[in-house]
Amino acid sequence: MGGAETSLGTSARPDVVAALGRPEPRLVDRLVAGLAGVPRGGPAAGRAGAVAPSAVVETPHLRVWSSRALTPWTAGDRHGWTWAAAAPEVTPTSWEHAATGAVAPGVALGPDGGVVHADGLALQDLYARRVGDAVYLSTRLLPLLDLDEGRLTPDLAAWGAILTVGAPVGDGAPVREVRRLRAGSAWTVTTDGELGERTAAPLWDDLPPAPAPAEMTELLTAAVPAGDDPVVVTLSGGWDSRVLASLARRRGHPVEAWTTYQYHPKEKDLVWAQRVARAMGVPQRMVLPQGRDWADQQARVRRRMEFQTWMHTWLFPLAEALHEQPLPVLDGGYGDALLRADLAGKAAAGDLPWPRSLFDGTGGRRLDFLADGAATPLREAALAAYADLGATVADHPNRHTLLQLLTRQNRAVTTAARLLVGPETAVWMPFAHPSVVRAALAVPLADKQRHAYYREMLRTACGPEGELRSSNDPGARGQKVRNAFLPPALVGSLMATVRRSERATALLGPLLREALATDDVEPLRRRLRPVDVLAWAALLADVEEQYAGRLDWSGWPGG
Repeated sequence: MGGAETSLGTSARPDVVAALGRPEPRLVDRLVAGLAGVPRGGPAAGRAGAVAPSAVVETPHLRVWSSRALTPWTAGDRHGWTWAAAAPEVTPTSWEHAATGAVAPGVALGPDGGVVHADGLALQDLYARRVGDAVYLSTRLLPLLDLDEGRLTPDLAAWGAILTVGAPVGDGAPVREVRRLRAGSAWTVTTDGELGERTAAPLWDDLPPAPAPAEMTELLTAAVPAGDDPVVVTLSGGWDSRVLASLARRRGHPVEAWTTYQYHPKEKDLVWAQRVARAMGVPQRMVLPQGRDWADQQARVRRRMEFQTWMHTWLFPLAEALHEQPLPVLDGGYGDALLRADLAGKAAAGDLPWPRSLFDGTGGRRLDFLADGAATPLREAALAAYADLGATVADHPNRHTLLQLLTRQNRAVTTAARLLVGPETAVWMPFAHPSVVRAALAVPLADKQRHAYYREMLRTACGPEGELRSSNDPGARGQKVRNAFLPPALVGSLMATVRRSERATALLGPLLREALATDDVEPLRRRLRPVDVLAWAALLADVEEQYAGRLDWSGWPGG
């Protein structure tokens, strides 16, 4: 099976499933059927939505199916296929090279058997479920949950991380029966059907010399595919999208700016984005989601995000609009975490031990809005999973930034581009190119403090437009939040969903339980943190409803 890609997501990202070892034919059939039925949204879903998967590999102990063409490679007596490569110009010579050199997940075959592997940053989702003498893998979570009718055990650590960090961390998933492959990890199978696990050497070892800001700009420029076709930049009030818009024009692309707002059309972010678009002279389309059915939208988005994050669901109206047009989208995922030091810098300078300082900084205060008996076990379980992953990068000189990439960025932030905008629309993520990632990790955290490093990059990348006011400037975030309020329909739809679950309701603290009892949305409309907790509880309520009768709540508060 052939095909080609020229950047991460330049062609629509495929959905892939695999069965290794001695799989049961019945479960294989369900796995492939589940892949064909993964949820999509919007009228354009038929253009790039549920696609009947085709066989890529068929051997006695390794079978792989994909919804789209994969990129082949050959090296001596080994060959394989990759997808969604962050460095598509790299031709792999082994599965380890594919994972860390191209930063691509894939499958490889050789004289000794086969391998299905994650990419070297765990940027792309790849999940595994072991059943008997076989392991079943999928780029989508839901086909593995629906693999059989057996019991599923909600993972306390994953749900604690979903609340605090924004998504599960490490190999966590909403249920314990399914695990997500970590960076550079793989399942292997011999020609005799024996299963094993392996991990490639981390791509963040042996970093290059730290580049100057101008050199970093050139690396990022090279990561944007050259061409003269128009591209879309989802222009916000921040720096990442501004830089990408400038660099895309430098690489020959006409640029269209598309902008939306989180909750309120007068948000400062919207004003700042409009000023940047005018200064750059690029056409701008505003997506204004007023009057939408928030209840219907939230329910669809929670399932589309596979019940793993409540963050960034407000982007779905923009994503639906992007599905209706053919242009690829430039996304700034990784930019803030790599090149600014807001969260990582505060954590590194704090008094708390590693990695508790970074964990608390991502959203630990949301636990304050849970019932006393729920907050402690969720915190302890999530922190243990976070510390386990943190131990793998504890000796890295830029460990705070790296852990932020492997947790919040991979599992919550970039998910919006991968699962909301993609796969109907092609998505480019230049900040995730391995040359950019490795170079940015080589820059000492101290050099990024007070935005000094990124400000110099703005000057080299954007010229005068780099000096315009943005949401990344000191104090700007506070202005943005104070100016926002939550639509009553959104708060009301979250409350209605949570109310359907006695378990989810019981986990909430007094403020939120009182709001549910009185059905009064007004006290919450300007309080973003408790509404985040409501969104998390709605996610949990949806899972409970979707998999009713199959969930084993052992080990949970009140379980």
